Amino acid sequence: MTYQTKKTMVSLLASIAILISYCISVSNDIAKGLILENDATFWAKKMLLFIAIGVAVNIISFIVFHILLSVNLSVKDGPKDSREINRKLELEMVEDEMDKLIELKSLRVGYIIASTGFILGLILLAFNSSIAIVLNTLFLAFFVGGISEGFTNLFFYFRGIRNA
Repeated sequence: MTYQTKKTMVSLLASIAILISYCISVSNDIAKGLILENDATFWAKKMLLFIAIGVAVNIISFIVFHILLSVNLSVKDGPKDSREINRKLELEMVEDEMDKLIELKSLRVGYIIASTGFILGLILLAFNSSIAIVLNTLFLAFFVGGISEGFTNLFFYFRGIRNA
């Protein structure tokens, strides 16, 4: 597996874990009766909390990923000096034109899903839906857009891509 696929898998696992924990947290709050239907302040605080948790989890997971990658490279090739390990790590992390093309195509899929969710949120708001449903639609659309971007990225890495 290449560096890019491993990096994408780490990002996907972190995003899916955060989304599942958000859904569990909200369902627990609903079961306890802590949520008022149109309490925008509650939803804003909950979503901002999980955005902050998401940023922290992604940073920590990428730090651990790079440490494990460095250890894997040094163990696989036997004992070498740190300059040689750094050189091999840099060679592993090089992005070529195919990587950039895959990233662009994946970003397009993620943006399409996120913008579709945004438009759906506006439609729900236009038809007097509750603020909780609208905010959750927007929040989940952006999360699902990011997750679908990762899956699209993996799809193109495993299947291959053509320039056309």
